[in-house]
Amino acid sequence: MIKNYIDLKAAAIINGKKMESEVPKMFGYKSRWGLKVALDNPKKKEKILKKANTIFGSS
Repeated sequence: MIKNYIDLKAAAIINGKKMESEVPKMFGYKSRWGLKVALDNPKKKEKILKKANTIFGSS
């Protein structure tokens, strides 16, 4: 289960996704920094992590 940015980063690397470009675009952000900052916002964090768990197949 993905719970934070580090878990998201690990899941992306395991699945062969580029953290610099592919992963942020999956979630609608231009950069990984924008994605990381968005994860500080509780409302956005819940939405992003839910989508990440769906995409990367974590339960």
